[in-house]
Amino acid sequence: MAADAKIGVYIGSDTDVIITGLKDETTDTHINDATVTCTVRIYTESAMNTSGEGAEAVFDSLTALAMTYETASNGKYVGLIPDTAAFVPGTKYWLDITVTTTGGTVLRVRKLSEATFYGTKRR
Repeated sequence: MAADAKIGVYIGSDTDVIITGLKDETTDTHINDATVTCTVRIYTESAMNTSGEGAEAVFDSLTALAMTYETASNGKYVGLIPDTAAFVPGTKYWLDITVTTTGGTVLRVRKLSEATFYGTKRR
């Protein structure tokens, strides 16, 4: 499977989590019927070093947020992190997206993002 994720973490604003072009590479067809979720985790160097990927603590109960397929979009799924999420400026968070196809294949996409206010230029 292949996909591209567009992700940012914004303080005090709803944040769209978008995965596009989800595709089965063996058949070259878009996947439009998968179950897609996003979990927000707090980035810590020690968790990465001692426990490995996915061992970080879940942030603000943002676990398994549903991402829905956008009709006629060729593999685009969109989820929402609510503006009530208490992100801390400058803190890094993992956005951990899990895709499970109807056939049971699992793809995991992880993106690291630093919390900023909407409209702030990223470094």
